[in-house]
Amino acid sequence: MRQQLGPVMAHRAPAPIEDVTMTAQRYRYAMRVFRTDGTCVGQVATAVDWEPAIESAWLDGVRRGALQTTDGTRASAIRPLWQAEHGEPYVSGFRVTIVSDERDGISEDFTIAYLKPVVRRVLADLLHEGYLKENETVQYQFLAFFDEAHAKAGPSSPFTAREVVPLLPIKGSRFSDVAGGERSGDPQGADIPTIVPQRILDQTRDLARGARPNETGGILIGYLHRDTESNDLFAEITGQIPAVHTTKDVDRMTFTSETWAAARAALELRNRQEIYLGWWHSHPVREWCGECPKEKKAACSLSRGFLSVDDRQLHRVAFPRAYTCALVVSDVDDDNIGHALFGWRHGVLERRGFHVSGNTELVYVPASAARPAENRSTECPSEELKQEGGNHATESSSNDG
Repeated sequence: MRQQLGPVMAHRAPAPIEDVTMTAQRYRYAMRVFRTDGTCVGQVATAVDWEPAIESAWLDGVRRGALQTTDGTRASAIRPLWQAEHGEPYVSGFRVTIVSDERDGISEDFTIAYLKPVVRRVLADLLHEGYLKENETVQYQFLAFFDEAHAKAGPSSPFTAREVVPLLPIKGSRFSDVAGGERSGDPQGADIPTIVPQRILDQTRDLARGARPNETGGILIGYLHRDTESNDLFAEITGQIPAVHTTKDVDRMTFTSETWAAARAALELRNRQEIYLGWWHSHPVREWCGECPKEKKAACSLSRGFLSVDDRQLHRVAFPRAYTCALVVSDVDDDNIGHALFGWRHGVLERRGFHVSGNTELVYVPASAARPAENRSTECPSEELKQEGGNHATESSSNDG
């Protein structure tokens, strides 16, 4: 089922701190779906997970020095931004406002691209219920409605949440001293530069080989630094803790409570004040595409590295902080084992570039480095199976529009 994204606005434009009394309003959100001939398929009430946006805005405030990482409380609020042409209730984006005990606070604007997971969920439900046909092209709008009942009965606080912010240790360091070379490449400004030592890439590659034919993985640990030259943050991965006590097979790996207990014990044993920076896991592409020729495997979209629906859910639950990342090891064949890094960008998990340090001069690996050839074949049955609904389903073009 093909889809078209609704109207968008400039991403992450700095926004002023508005009168917080405006944020006392609470809204209900809905998605209205249309066919290409203009007929309305229906309007569906939607539940939105705002936490990744709040985390993203908070970390952006920390990076800019507008918010602190010391212990305290922070209050966050969400309000819709209306389309310039049509106005309320048509949504063009939303604004996150965060105020902490230490500083006045920040506001950040997001586009409705953040709501793309909601779009996929709603369209999948409409398809399942028979309101839409497979491969049907649709358009949609997001709407927000002021909830008068909640506004009258709700709390007097102008914020939707108040929470204790955990202490986030940040080292003051020079990027060039930690990485062993000057920063290179052209990472997107919203991404925290991430340093991955070559030895970590080597370890994860060897562990992926040793786990064949199943998946394997582990926890990434390290430090956050504030660059004393640029004053921005960067992340340094210093180690990986192999995930033990997991359940795993050829297309799934599940962390258990024993996995986390072992990881915490390993951190305590190391006693280096490292923090969780994310996780890594392997994709045994050689097993998924076992009958395909070597050249076809190399061009297959499964070989580029991706996060499945299950992977994204695990990351959302276990690694919600905006600085965390996920490293995917694609085991295509003995001569082709690649790495791809994913992380939070504007509250959405996206592929990102990373810096490789260690055995050679510091190298920047761009996000596009792992992309397959544009003229790749899509005739591989196992590839289609994975994209259609396997545990590691990719976002194929038929779902992205």
